[in-house]
Formats: sequence, C-alpha cells, structure tokens
Amino acid sequence: MDKNTNAAAAFDRWFLNLFPRKEPFRFEGSGYPTLNFIPSLATMVFGLLAGGLLRSDKSGAKKFATLVGCGIAALALGWGLEAAGICPIVKVIWTPSWAIYSTGWTLLLLAAFYGVIDLAGLRRWPSPWSSSA
Repeated sequence: MDKNTNAAAAFDRWFLNLFPRKEPFRFEGSGYPTLNFIPSLATMVFGLLAGGLLRSDKSGAKKFATLVGCGIAALALGWGLEAAGICPIVKVIWTPSWAIYSTGWTLLLLAAFYGVIDLAGLRRWPSPWSSSA
C-alpha cells in the first residue's frame, strides 16, 4: 500500500525493464503504477452495466431498486475492503476499492435522478432552457 513498494510497483520494475531504456526503471516518482488502468476500466464497465440496465425491458421500479441495491452493496464492499486492510480507498491512484466505492455513490445518484426524472416525470428542471415538458 506504500508508494513504489507494492505489488503494482514491483510489476512496473519487472515489466518496464523488459524494454530498451537508457537507464533501468526503478520507480515512478508520482506513484502511479501501470496497473492502474485495471480499476479505471472496471469503472467504465460498471457504467456500461448501469446503462444496459436502464435500456433493458425491466420495469422502472425494478431498475430503480436494482440501482439502489447495487449502489448500497458497492459502497459497503468498497468500504469493507478498506476497513479490512485489503485495499485502501485512494482516489488519486484509483485503487480497486475506490473504483467500487465511487461506483456505489454514482449508482445511488443515478437512481435518484432516474427516480425523479423518469419515474416521477419531473423532466423540465434538469434543462431549464429546454422548451420540452
């Protein structure tokens, strides 16, 4: 969990030294390991899954309940990973626990907007300059 002394940093030292370099790669000064792309991709996949749910044939109530349930579960899982000491929640390096935890908040906000705009039918307020009702 420490900068440049974790499994991702060890991977970088191995992987990045496979390529010709002027000097051997020892560490990344900013602490951003190459493997950070994996939790970032997970965040995008969570978004694709949420979009797929909203485009599905399920009822509006079922979509809303699924978003809320998954949001609460993701918050709990992300927080639990940090509380157990498995993986800290660190936004700046997009740790796996952050990807899951932030997805939880995103799903809850998406559920709130879906509930207000699509289920309750209050569609004018998100775009006050729109002429459509």
